[in-house]
Amino acid sequence: MGKNIQEIDYLLTIGFNDNKYPIKITQDIFDSLEVHMKESKRFLERSKYNNQEIVVNKKYFSDKHKVPNVCRYTLIIKANNFSLEKNSCSNLTNSNYNDIFINDVEKNSSILVILESPHENEYDNNFHVKGPAQGITGQGVYKYLPQVVEEILNTNLKINDGCYKVVLFNPIPFQTSLNYLHKQGLNSTNIKNLRDAVWKTLWYRENVFRSNMESILKELDPIIILNACTKSLKKEVSNVLKSCEEVKHKSFLIGHPSIWHTESHRTPEKLV
Repeated sequence: MGKNIQEIDYLLTIGFNDNKYPIKITQDIFDSLEVHMKESKRFLERSKYNNQEIVVNKKYFSDKHKVPNVCRYTLIIKANNFSLEKNSCSNLTNSNYNDIFINDVEKNSSILVILESPHENEYDNNFHVKGPAQGITGQGVYKYLPQVVEEILNTNLKINDGCYKVVLFNPIPFQTSLNYLHKQGLNSTNIKNLRDAVWKTLWYRENVFRSNMESILKELDPIIILNACTKSLKKEVSNVLKSCEEVKHKSFLIGHPSIWHTESHRTPEKLV
């Protein structure tokens, strides 16, 4: 007996470097990708072997679509006053902010905000990189980060007055929601599930992302690390932080900055 239509498996195969990873998707996602197949033909193609399979080729995850980690602000702490100072220049032409690369951030002089992966606002209409945290996520960081750090210092940690670089970091710096290919927002549960599936596939199948995070933690040795990754992916980030003896006691769990307008979501909690 063949499968009836309700039992058909729809597949999305993502290409990363020379590897290919199949992911089960819903028919709604399949149909959304199929609708945009023509306009996204440089990234999307039909499987030659399965009519219910769409392939995202490795061009989608090439370096030209990789959103860099950046230093966005300097947090100035002086006599219990907390303020953000913007950078005077930018390395990213299309960013809404003055973002500079993290190469010159000194060890033990930064606050690391860990997100998860760039989405719609982090690219322009032609899928050119703008920068991390360009929409409401960036607004949340700017408006509430001083309050978050103040609460940490009042209850959990002591650091000296001074100037500290605010670094924004995406553990996977590619658009795992695939928004450019289907044009749907994260208000859909199916799209959130798709993002999580692509994110976890890359995270667990490609060692480069975890090793890169470990390297950044070691090189920066931040004074504060905020695991602000979205709830469904927070555990993966926390596991890496817990494995790093140097930083785990300076690490805090917090909601994603896009929801920091709600007080409970911007209340930090010690990781260990």
